[in-house]
Order: sequence, then structure tokens, then C-alpha cells
Amino acid sequence: MLSTANNNKALRIGFENLIEKTEPVLCRVLEGSVPAWLRNTALYRTAPGMFNLPIEGSPDKTRRIHHWFDGLGSMHQFHVRDDGSVWYHNRFIATGARTALSTSGRPPIMFGQPHDPCVTIFGKVAAVFNTLTSSHSLDDSNLNVTVSSMVHSLEPNTVAVKSDYNCLQLVDADTFETKKFVRYDAYDPKLNGAIAASHEEFDPVTNEYFNINMDRVGKHTGVFSMNADGVVREAVITTPPGRPSVYVHSFSSTAKYLILTTTPCVVDPLKTLWYNNLAEAMTWQGDKHPVLFHVVERTSMTHVATFEAATPFYFFHSINAFDDGDDIVLDLVHYEDSRIVQEFAIPTMLDGKCFSIPSRYARYRLNNLSAHRGHVLAPFPKVGAPKLAAAPLLMELPTINERFRHCKAYQFVYAVNVTDKSSRFFDSVVKLDVNTGDVLTWAPGDGFFPGEPMFVPNPNEEAEDAGVLLTVVLDGHGKRSYLVVLDAKDLSVVARVEAPVVVPLGFHGMHKAK
Repeated sequence: MLSTANNNKALRIGFENLIEKTEPVLCRVLEGSVPAWLRNTALYRTAPGMFNLPIEGSPDKTRRIHHWFDGLGSMHQFHVRDDGSVWYHNRFIATGARTALSTSGRPPIMFGQPHDPCVTIFGKVAAVFNTLTSSHSLDDSNLNVTVSSMVHSLEPNTVAVKSDYNCLQLVDADTFETKKFVRYDAYDPKLNGAIAASHEEFDPVTNEYFNINMDRVGKHTGVFSMNADGVVREAVITTPPGRPSVYVHSFSSTAKYLILTTTPCVVDPLKTLWYNNLAEAMTWQGDKHPVLFHVVERTSMTHVATFEAATPFYFFHSINAFDDGDDIVLDLVHYEDSRIVQEFAIPTMLDGKCFSIPSRYARYRLNNLSAHRGHVLAPFPKVGAPKLAAAPLLMELPTINERFRHCKAYQFVYAVNVTDKSSRFFDSVVKLDVNTGDVLTWAPGDGFFPGEPMFVPNPNEEAEDAGVLLTVVLDGHGKRSYLVVLDAKDLSVVARVEAPVVVPLGFHGMHKAK
């Protein structure tokens, strides 16, 4: 095991500016072979791709990105062609945000970029006034968290890049050139809230897309569905009087219901304007506000019940959910509070101080839904303590076999995990059996940092873990990146493919046929 200093020196490589490769480059297969059934498919990845920006007119000055979530967006693709060769290309996609940040003026509101302490109170008041009265262009948006296909039939050969607000960057699925930026209200005027989740829910059986529609002050909270014809239905959620605006990154769905879980990670909209970022406007108020599970019936798109968690918790990512008789079972990655949001500041990560509290698989059960139908006002029925997995203790970026979404019989979760607590960052891939608690681990070694393990099912087999995991791994000491193909049954290496450039540390991706 290497020292914290050495491992964090390796980690730093993942926060350097991307070398752009807009034309496909042939990759070397260094180990094994890519399964033939992966041919004519591609892994798409989003990632923050720029962390240091020159200031226009000041060649000696650089604006350094402070928070991982604020790195300027880029898109990446590993394409397995018909002959089995693997080709890679990427593109910066946050050109408007790059221009805005490279000027010496006030940058757009960001996630965790610290405010300038040298600005006087009068300057801040003027800046807030300018923000309120100016018309911010969607083209200045920095979207870098998730990527998905568009369910809307009017957007062919397009993928959508998203973050935690109401904006979609529609890019060409092959070249990654931006087609346009749109808000959800371009599809239906009522979807005009400021907030949407990075993670939509999608039902391949009904071909429906789901997301949230929230304003900045907590007055309007809704979830909506959109089908392939662009038909939108929204359910307005009844929230308790005085319930503040909260941060939402993902939510849950079953075959029958949508479940919006709101935690007491409170976002003050005025502080957002004052500090010019979300992170400094967030506070954990678990002593004042409970976690609420808002349940929406999908057929009627009606808010039918709200449940209250016995103890507060925070989460970024839902894993899966399913109907179990009259109960709803939902799984997520559980934190005791929201301090992890601030700990994803890059200096904190490089100091080995991330993940100061566990992030664990948790299962919640909302019991006897029919008995509580129509119960949307306090006092709410209580949800008991979750089932928490004993291990892994520091997991994130979970994925499953999507064939088993909404299925009671689902058994396996795949995720990245921290095994070396000296580095406090993802250094392994894990497979968790949610029934037995058994864990398999693949750890590539010191200075290697795997990304989200994307499960791809073997089309010729039916078992839940019959398939592979695709993970982009940073070799920080070697200053290289690899696409690693793991057997989902035992996490053995099937293939290792070298990328032509370092792929910065990113968040999420998708796999699709070409």
C-alpha cells in the first residue's frame, strides 16, 4: 500500500484538463479480448473535462475549478466496431460555460465554486441584482453528470446530457457536437420549474421517461412522465407547509409508483445568489425536517401517500425499487447526513478527507400502502429503520442489470468502493448480493481509480449476473486510462483496452447499440 501522498498525487491526474480527441482513435487491447456480442455497441461517458481555465486578458491568471461537480463538461465514447476493434473519441461540450468562466466578470452560478471573498458587500448586492435582472443563456450551462437517450421521437440520433437543474444539452450521438440546449418546458409549458434531477427514471416496458419539476423555493414540487410521442403528465405533490427547498439528485420508481424521497439537505435560494454556488447555500437540517417519501401512482399520476423516515439520512443515488404486494421496497446508497456534498471539493479529495462517513446499501420498506392511500398531510405514517448492508462501507455510483429493474427477484448491485482508507477515493469495483450480503471485490492496485461499473447483459443468457461490467479506470501513476471489461459473475478481467488519452474522473454513462 502506497502512502496517502503518493495515492493522492495519482488521483490529481484525474483533475487535469482533458486532451481533446474529436476524431475516433484506435485503442490497443492490452489484455484478453472484448466479447463478440459487444460488437456494434458503445459505452458513452460524461465527465468534468476542464479544471483550469486561463482568464481572458490576464495571461498570467488561471481560474481553478474547486469542486468536482463544476469541472467543465465533456463527452467520451468507446465504440466496439463490427470487426471487434475498439475506438475512442471525446469532445468538450461546455463551450459557453468555458467562455463565461474565462472572462474576468462574475461567472454563472456553479455547484461549489467558492465566492470571491474580496468582493465587498456592495459588490455582492450589485451582483445579485444583476443575476436577478439578467437573462442567462442556456448556452452557458455546464452539464456533466448523466447521459441518456432521448425517449422523445422528435430527437433522433441524439443523447441528452444533464445535471441537477432544468436544462438538457442535446448532442449528436456520434460526434458529440451540440445540437441545442432546451428546458423541459420546450416539451410542455407546465414543466417550467428551475430544478430537475440528473437521474431520470425510465420504464422500458411502457417506454416512459420520468423526472421531477421543482421551483427554487419549495412552493411547487412535481414529478412528470413523458412518452415517445412527447405527451407529458405531471403529478403535483402536496408538501408540508414551511417545507424548504431541498437538493434532489435522483428518485425511485416501481411498475406502479414513482417515489420522490426528499431529505433535509436544504438549499437556501437567496444564499445561492449571494454565494453564487449551491454548496455554500446548503445546510443539513435533520433536526428540523424529516426525510419524506412521496408516493405517486403512475396510472393516474396522482400523489397518493407520503411516508416519513424514522431517522434522517441523505443519498445521491437510488438503486432499484419494486412492488411487493401492498408494500413498496426501495434501495439506495445511504449516508447519515449530507457532508459528502462538501467533501467532493477537489482539495478535500486530494487531502484524503473524502468519505468521512459510510455510504452503504440500504433497503427501505413502505408498508401497507392501501391503508395510507390519500394520506398526504402530516402526521405521516412512519417508515422503520432500513436494512443496512454490513459491507461495503464506502460504495457509490451503483448499477444493476436493467432487465431486473422493478423486479422483486433482483439480487445484485455493482458499484465502486473505497477499500484503501488512506486515499479515500474509489479504488475498487464491488458486487453486492442484496439477499445474503456477500461481497466480491476487484481492486486493480495502488493509484488505480475505477469509474462507474456499467452492467451490460449477455444477450445469449438469462441469469441476472450473466454479462460484463464496463468501467473506465484511471492509472494515476502511469498517467493513462483504460476501458476494463469485467465478468459480472466473478469480477475477473475479460479485457483491458488502453485509451489514447487520460479520461478525467467522471460520474455516469450509458451503453447502447450503434
